[in-house]
Amino acid sequence: MQLVDQGRMELGESFVTHIDRCLDCRACETACPSGVEYGNLVEMARAQIAQNYKRPFASRMARDIVYRHLLPYPGRIATAARFLKFYQRSGLASLARSTGILRLLGLQDREKLPAENRFGIFLRATW
Repeated sequence: MQLVDQGRMELGESFVTHIDRCLDCRACETACPSGVEYGNLVEMARAQIAQNYKRPFASRMARDIVYRHLLPYPGRIATAARFLKFYQRSGLASLARSTGILRLLGLQDREKLPAENRFGIFLRATW
């Protein structure tokens, strides 16, 4: 992270992927014997990425939809969860895989969905 900040390392896809996968939970800070404040480093890295890295168009669109139009609205999350449940139970997932439409859209790896939600989380909105 320091190398990118100092301009000695390219702000590439590998670095961006690594930072994107960090939850920024800061659990690593308590485990670090040197007391490195990783949270601050991750925040600086994310600022660098936002300012200097142009994400692919599809990624920018997906992030915009999720962060601005889905996550701030619990009702929309519940609706998306209901659609996901229908997609999993109706056989649409199997149909989409078998027809190759996911590969055509570049979604074959992203379609690997979590196990079916049997507990009703987000499926019954109470708000």
